[in-house]
Amino acid sequence: MKVLFSAVVLAVLSGSVSASESTTAVSVKPANLFIQADKNKDGKLDKAEFDEFKQLEEARITQQIHERFNQMKFASFDQDGNGEVTRDELKAVRMMAHQKGKHILPPVKTVTTN
Repeated sequence: MKVLFSAVVLAVLSGSVSASESTTAVSVKPANLFIQADKNKDGKLDKAEFDEFKQLEEARITQQIHERFNQMKFASFDQDGNGEVTRDELKAVRMMAHQKGKHILPPVKTVTTN
């Protein structure tokens, strides 16, 4: 848990993950998480409240990291950057991965229509 939290904090501090990259409900500003963790509303976090804050912050950053990885994966398939993955793009990425010895997806079946 400590290692994951450290990695997540490092990712945020290094600028590799930003709050603007997240589009889900988990995308909450750290200040709002402070308010949410401050159960007695005294403007300070005791140990229990701070532990809650860490959990909320970890969940927020973990979601951002997952979203960023998902965006990166899609971008690697969407070779022309038009927001869509065609059969040809999918085949091209699969061929490149196969040449590198990585099998990333099952074979693409060709469907014939009349």
